[in-house]
Amino acid sequence: IGYQYVIDPAGNIYEGKFGGDGVVGGHAYRSASCKKFATKDIGFNYGSVGIALLGTYTTDTMPDAMRTSLTQLVADKAYEFDIDPTGSSYFMDQVYPNVMGHRDVDCTECPGDMVYNEFGFLRTAAKVRYDELAQLYPKKYQGQILSVTPATISMKPGEVRDVTVMVQNSGTTTWRNFGKNAMHLVSAAAREHFASLESLNLAAVDGASGSALSLAMKPYQVGNLSAPNIAPGGVATFMMKIATVPAALDSVQRYLIAVGDTGYIGSIEASIPFENTGIPFAGSMISETAFAIPDQEVSTREIRFKNRGTEDWRQGDVRLTIRGAHGTVSPLKSSVWGKSDGQFSFKEKEVKPGEEATFAVPLNGSVSPQDYSVSAALLAKNEIVVGSDVALLMVTVVPQYVVKVVGVTFPESLVVKTKGQAVFTLENVGVRPLKNADILLWDVSGKKGSALHDRTWRSSTVMSRIGVLEPQQTISLTASLLAPKKVGDYVGTVTLRQGTKKVYVMRDDIRRESISYAVNVEAPKPKPKVVAPTKKK
Repeated sequence: IGYQYVIDPAGNIYEGKFGGDGVVGGHAYRSASCKKFATKDIGFNYGSVGIALLGTYTTDTMPDAMRTSLTQLVADKAYEFDIDPTGSSYFMDQVYPNVMGHRDVDCTECPGDMVYNEFGFLRTAAKVRYDELAQLYPKKYQGQILSVTPATISMKPGEVRDVTVMVQNSGTTTWRNFGKNAMHLVSAAAREHFASLESLNLAAVDGASGSALSLAMKPYQVGNLSAPNIAPGGVATFMMKIATVPAALDSVQRYLIAVGDTGYIGSIEASIPFENTGIPFAGSMISETAFAIPDQEVSTREIRFKNRGTEDWRQGDVRLTIRGAHGTVSPLKSSVWGKSDGQFSFKEKEVKPGEEATFAVPLNGSVSPQDYSVSAALLAKNEIVVGSDVALLMVTVVPQYVVKVVGVTFPESLVVKTKGQAVFTLENVGVRPLKNADILLWDVSGKKGSALHDRTWRSSTVMSRIGVLEPQQTISLTASLLAPKKVGDYVGTVTLRQGTKKVYVMRDDIRRESISYAVNVEAPKPKPKVVAPTKKK
């Protein structure tokens, strides 16, 4: 039987042609012999639903039960496929009513005058039920990506890859691969031209037969839904062929699921990594992108790259450049670098595709302890090796010698030419032990020793020395101070030094290079005058 549905006089609805929604019927075909319309053969089976009414209705009236079932079936299918029962649209060769009779497209009396004359009522009644369904069962397009196969697409220009995307229908409406709301996999570029279905009033869009969006989704289409119908809760399979690989070594292409020209499902986005395997010189960093170096010395770190191109790398032909985060000379540049950006050769004699190259890079830690961003890139024939300049290195310069000031006491005042004491309680919170570290006292300029210098000091600036202080150990020290002959306020700084290296001082949870002191030197108080007693006469 050619019709998809059959209704008997009692109102019973039967399946006609086997296959369910989307199966192509055989209910309407116009031959060239039908001069009423045109002079060529045209089929009307694709994109339409055929309903047969059992009986002859040239003079007989359609039974009430049949009329009710026909109205409900037209409304249900119209709502299911987003077709306005009272509207019109272009179909095959011209604009037709969305609900029409066989005679509207062919030379026939079908479906009979008694049925055909009721089409106005049928369309209006079906639209009433259509609107009720839109209120009772609002359509909700939602889904979840289950898998993408292959997970990463590795290909070179000229190759083709088949990709399968599995998506679960977690909405409330059936997904179709036919009709005006056929589901397609589209490039995410469609997002700029179409609306997310979550932001649309679907009933309003349905009522306009999709005319609210006039742009065609076709240019963005890359894949199709394999099955004709995916009910809510079911799993849809979208198939696509990839024939173009992005020029970048690594990239991510994003895809959406579109519902005809209506829009896309905003809750679904498939992200597929691509690898271009046809680039002659390509590579990527495989060593850690964050590491630490000690301050106040030059440290060598190994940076490794994988050859992901098609050409062999030869020593000296491929070089590693190191620059600051914005292309400037890196503050970690060492004096042993041959050029301002390093241009280091790798250790190996040759690195074939798939192998690793090791670069030894000396980095100068004689800078302020903090984080430094460093850009690393490979050069081959004075051109950037594709993919090698993606990652930034984060280098942390770590202070090796740090002392926490648990307590420090200086006398508030001293009398000229008298002695006092400075008391220090220090904890080693650095990573290295202190061995014979000096405590130095400077004047306000920080360039010469303090005027509070005592002859017990080791030098004009070194007031005391720490023997051995392991990390996490605490020590208390006392140093002598001698007030100078001149009264006044004596201020300056205290620093620590481990040989030639700086020792940082932590006070109030702030790392500093020094702490300050202040001592007031005052004149001695005058001795009270002694008056001799007078003798009695």
